[in-house]
Amino acid sequence: MSNNMKKQIKNTLSLYCIIFTFTTIFSSALQLYQGIPKDNNLHIIDRSVVVFIGVLTLTLITKIDLKNIILNNLIPYIISMSIVFFYVYLTSFWDELSSNAFRDIFFNFTALYIIMAVIIGLKNRVKRK
Repeated sequence: MSNNMKKQIKNTLSLYCIIFTFTTIFSSALQLYQGIPKDNNLHIIDRSVVVFIGVLTLTLITKIDLKNIILNNLIPYIISMSIVFFYVYLTSFWDELSSNAFRDIFFNFTALYIIMAVIIGLKNRVKRK
């Protein structure tokens, strides 16, 4: 395995850990604020899968180099959002979903995706200069 590939795997795993930790702490704080004292294990596993899909997508963004910046971000987003919606659908077979499950995952995933895409875009812009 080349050093470049090892570095990419290390960066991807680091990003996964950072985002998963941030989203878990944020979700826990929000639930405590709403009076929900505990989170269930299935929800935490679901969050880890969704974060994993997102991190793979962000890694894909850094590898794709289309000349159009909108398509460069939109194509991976559409693919990953479709996978996330499919995953949410699959979870309905073993866990009851809230009536707003698809809306909630759409807003949460999209917001985090936009934040990370902007950060990656700024990082790439600085790197080019």
